[in-house]
Amino acid sequence: MCPGYILVQKGERLDSIASGVWGKPGTYIQFQKDNENFIAFPGGYFEGGVSETSLRVISLNNDDYLETVFDTLVSDSYRGRRGDLEMLRIYFDFIPPDTLAFKSYTELYNHADESSKIIGDSSFVHIINLNR
Repeated sequence: MCPGYILVQKGERLDSIASGVWGKPGTYIQFQKDNENFIAFPGGYFEGGVSETSLRVISLNNDDYLETVFDTLVSDSYRGRRGDLEMLRIYFDFIPPDTLAFKSYTELYNHADESSKIIGDSSFVHIINLNR
């Protein structure tokens, strides 16, 4: 999982931020909130049937230039249950400048016939605090 790099220039200063995988830079979103500038790196990873969703927000302001001001990771979870595998799937979307829209559902896998079904789903919104 070798990261790629995003180059950030402010005046004469040129810096790099490690982001992404396989040597390719990750996606990023530059945005403003309360007249301050930020860059967000939404990401995710899927391995072995389990997915992760992440978000890192970095300041582009003079007082805390290139410092991480928000960082989070959510991951699926699972447990066995009477011959079935119960998987809680959870992920979120970042809506700039400060909203995380979470979605989750439970998926049951039947080992006997290799079928799956979804039972229940939910969603909620969380406002992140970018004030330092």
